[in-house]
Amino acid sequence: MSSLVIIGVLLLLGVLMLVVEIFLLPGISIAGIIGGVFLVVGIVKAFFFSVEAGILVTIISLLLIALAIYLFMKSKTLNKLSLHDAIDSKVEPLKNIDIKVGDRAVTLSRLAPMGKISIGNKVIEAKSVKDFIDDGVEVEVVSVENTTVEVSRVKTI
Repeated sequence: MSSLVIIGVLLLLGVLMLVVEIFLLPGISIAGIIGGVFLVVGIVKAFFFSVEAGILVTIISLLLIALAIYLFMKSKTLNKLSLHDAIDSKVEPLKNIDIKVGDRAVTLSRLAPMGKISIGNKVIEAKSVKDFIDDGVEVEVVSVENTTVEVSRVKTI
């Protein structure tokens, strides 16, 4: 195979792999590394012909990358891959559970600062306000919000 064909194939494969890396695979993956290696090998191989050929291939490869990114973004491919539905649901872990400030509970696991408590025959997740609380300790509800119950250790006299 001719060296020019090899350089062209390396550049095209490199650009293709970089486009796949940028738009389809998150993070740094093997596709991006291979794409970069293909581009570098193609450019270095062009410099073996002459400095002018190497510079020309470098400019062509940069233009190819820019063109490929532009065409990919202009295409409808990203619209087909993206999520169009809105998420409008809510998580309400305390729904249908009657908990008020001042209620007493017992810790089922260590609150460090989050853990499980038993309150009114229900097991829920709670947060310790001040310090870590071991399991089996009586606690008092300090605040109740949408998703969080904050408790503190019951003070003994």
